[in-house]
Amino acid sequence: LNDRQIEAQELDERSRALLFAVTIIVADNETGTLQIARAGAESPLICRADANGVLLRAVSDVADLPLGAMPETQYTTLTETLSPGETLLVYTDGLTDTDNGGDGMERLRQTVWQLLTAPN
Repeated sequence: LNDRQIEAQELDERSRALLFAVTIIVADNETGTLQIARAGAESPLICRADANGVLLRAVSDVADLPLGAMPETQYTTLTETLSPGETLLVYTDGLTDTDNGGDGMERLRQTVWQLLTAPN
């Protein structure tokens, strides 16, 4: 999606090299409240594991432009609250992109399940 938006703006190759994907999170550890802003990055996931498996819920499906794409871009800040037993996972698309035709999100789900259910 971001590549199409960039091409639509007809940025030259030099400008394309100056784009940055960023996620900024301000967390209140006492309340579990998160203020999240992202620019061109994957949506963080809220993870919860139980006996039935692992639930991965995207914080947002809104895709803001990477930093540097357009100077006047306004970025959205979202508020989420983690409940007890939930974990926030921030990752890059390199973790879920796959060259072998597999399902990168399923592989991520299995890895998160193993990590969240491993004995301490």
